[in-house]
Amino acid sequence: MAACFSSGTQSAYIYSVEPKDIFVSKTAHVANCGTAGFVISTITYVFIYKFYGIPGLLVATILADLAAVITSFGLKRGLIRIRGKIVLWQENAGLLNLYVILKPSG
Repeated sequence: MAACFSSGTQSAYIYSVEPKDIFVSKTAHVANCGTAGFVISTITYVFIYKFYGIPGLLVATILADLAAVITSFGLKRGLIRIRGKIVLWQENAGLLNLYVILKPSG
């Protein structure tokens, strides 16, 4: 189920920030990068497990996820829908701007 949401979100992001005529090629490029990342992480995790065991894998996973979250704040701007409103998401918006958009009104 998470893969379905991830795939749809990824496709929607690419569609919103790239010209429509190159959408398919950009989607294929992103998929290829995902495949390369999977192969690299699989090979790397073999060595991490061999030298550091399960705790090493947990730390590596946490660090990789943290890097992904930090990197995501450098994405191109685009329109997003939050609580039924369409909002212009600024490049390098950061956590503070996200909090301001999402905070409850009142």
